[in-house]
Amino acid sequence: MDQFNFSESHIRETNRNMLIGFSFLFLCALGFALFICDFNVWLALYAVGVPFLIMASILAIERFLIDRSLRKMKVLIYEDKIIKQCGKRQQTIFWDNIIKIKLNESQEGSDVWIRLYQKNERVVYLSGFDEMDKMARLLRENISDEVLVQTKRYRLNPGSPIVTITTCIATIVVIGIIASCGPKVMDIFATLFGLIVGCVLLIFRPLTKADINFKWFEIIGALFLIIISICGFIDSL
Repeated sequence: MDQFNFSESHIRETNRNMLIGFSFLFLCALGFALFICDFNVWLALYAVGVPFLIMASILAIERFLIDRSLRKMKVLIYEDKIIKQCGKRQQTIFWDNIIKIKLNESQEGSDVWIRLYQKNERVVYLSGFDEMDKMARLLRENISDEVLVQTKRYRLNPGSPIVTITTCIATIVVIGIIASCGPKVMDIFATLFGLIVGCVLLIFRPLTKADINFKWFEIIGALFLIIISICGFIDSL
C-alpha cells in the first residue's frame, strides 16, 4: 500500500496566489476609487477599504477551513483499488472499473493533475498531493492495457503569479466594458453570472470532486448564489 498526503507546498502556493490576486484587485479598486473621488485619499480608502476588509475576513476564514480539510486528505493505492480519503469520508476506485485516465503536466513535464474516469461515469480528481509523478507512475503500472491514457502539458504554469495577475486584469477589463454600458446592463450581467455559477456548482460539483468534504459547502453556496440572483432580478423589475 502506498500513501500520498496532501502537499503543504501546494497549500502555501495557492494561498500566496490568492493573496497576490486579492492585493492586485485592491490596488485596482483603490485607483478607480481615487479617480471617482477626485483623488481624495481618505474618502477613497474608506470606500474601498471597508468592503475589502469584510471580504478579506471572510476569505481568511474560508481558507482556514479549506486548508484544514485539505491537510486531512490522502490517497491510498492498494493492489486492487485506490482510495481518496478525507477524514471519515472516502471515494473508492477499483482498478477494473477505470476506463480512462487524463494526466495534465506542468511546463517542466511533472504530473500536476490526474482525472480517473470510471464505468459508472463518475470522475475522481487527484491534484495537489505529494509525489504526483510517483502516483501517476503507479496508475500506469496497475491499469489494464485497454484503459485509455491521455496526457496534456500546460503551456503556462497554472500556479504562477503571472497567470493570477493576468486573470485579474482580464476580469477587470470585462467588468469595465460591461459597466460602461450602463447600470442596467451591469445588473443583468450580475444576475446572469450568479445564476450560471450557481447552476454549474449544483450540476457539475467541481469542488466536491476536488474534495469530498466540500459537498455541503458547495451546495449551500450554489443555492445562496441562485437565491441572491433571483432576488436581484425581481428587484430590478
